[in-house]
Amino acid sequence: MKKAIHYFVGHPLLAWLTILSLILSGIMAIFSLRSEAYPNVDFNQVKITTVFPGSPPSDIEQLVTIPIEERLREVDGLEQVRSISRQSVSEILIKVDLEEKNPAKVVNDLQKAVDQVSDLPEQVTERPLFEERKSGKFPIMELSVYGDISSHELYQAAKLAEKELEKIPGVARVDLFGQRDREWHVLVNPDKMEKHNVNLQHVIQSIKLRNVNIPAGTFSRGDARNIRTTGEFETISEILDLPVIGNEVGNTIPLKLFSKTRDTFQRPEFLASTNGFPAINLLILKKEKGDILNTVSRIKAKLKEFDKTLPKGTKIAIINDEGKRTENRLNVVQSNAIIGFILVIVILVLFLSFRDSIITSLSLPLTLFGMLIIFPIYDITFNLVSMLGIIISLGMLVDNSIVISENIYRYREQGLDPLEAA
Repeated sequence: MKKAIHYFVGHPLLAWLTILSLILSGIMAIFSLRSEAYPNVDFNQVKITTVFPGSPPSDIEQLVTIPIEERLREVDGLEQVRSISRQSVSEILIKVDLEEKNPAKVVNDLQKAVDQVSDLPEQVTERPLFEERKSGKFPIMELSVYGDISSHELYQAAKLAEKELEKIPGVARVDLFGQRDREWHVLVNPDKMEKHNVNLQHVIQSIKLRNVNIPAGTFSRGDARNIRTTGEFETISEILDLPVIGNEVGNTIPLKLFSKTRDTFQRPEFLASTNGFPAINLLILKKEKGDILNTVSRIKAKLKEFDKTLPKGTKIAIINDEGKRTENRLNVVQSNAIIGFILVIVILVLFLSFRDSIITSLSLPLTLFGMLIIFPIYDITFNLVSMLGIIISLGMLVDNSIVISENIYRYREQGLDPLEAA
């Protein structure tokens, strides 16, 4: 180290070129930095959510939660498994053992175990949702779509906003909260149903048999192609024309003779309102490698375009903005760092010469640029924790710079030339 210092002291041009390269590289690194509120931390936790519509907690536990937990017991490296069975939903929270050497393998084994669960009720039409819990997977913005419009128009506006927001670079997905899925209700008349000798089980069975979408294997000629058997209802009028087995000899009669249909929405499990109007909230999650400030900026630009595309009477309000909160936090830390830098210069000027104090103070930005060069290489984000680390390390380094500068200044006061003093 001494030889390197002697070499740079004897070759000032090389020292200035090194300083210049540090500055240029640091400036280039700034443009590739990603901003976050906090660093992305993997909690080594997994959440498995399964929906069983209309089922009480007791059925959820017996028919959904327990079968999945039995599969999870086959996986090694788990610290804790907790489950919550509530109306229509099963949630299983899993903690991976912190001492596990390969937590990614454990998570992969959990995914495979969940995929192998095959004895769930047929009413569970969607596979269990497998989600890893990380600090970067929390919403960066929450929007509310509301207005003096019908439930159908509100739903269509929210789906349109969801579709457009998911196209924005940096957005991972958009979750809807407070929405009600569209439903077609069949309302039977008991008296007319009895007149045609039809029971409710006949109606349910007929609807199930004629509203299907199931895989039917593959067809191979050149490239393999999947084949599906589809027979889902496309319009509500098709339901009324559905033949149902009735009367004593087993003749079929159309459903419309003893029932009617209603185009509506499911019963709400959660209610959302904004400014006194029914609302649907949109929770926006960014991609793991996305920049929170840039992503939020793009979202706000897209919101201005919605004024032209959304139905008349529809409004969008920002309920929560993590981007703004993150920007404020970073600005506070940055302003404190700048104030600290100025105070260092002022104090050095009081005790050293102006020239020596400026040279000593330059060690702060040069060290900062050197650290910024490392950030993109190791995928470190510009966040509150990393900024505090920078400030603390700069505080320690400036102490060394002050001691060295003061010693050089003392030798020069004794009459030594700059080279000998250094």
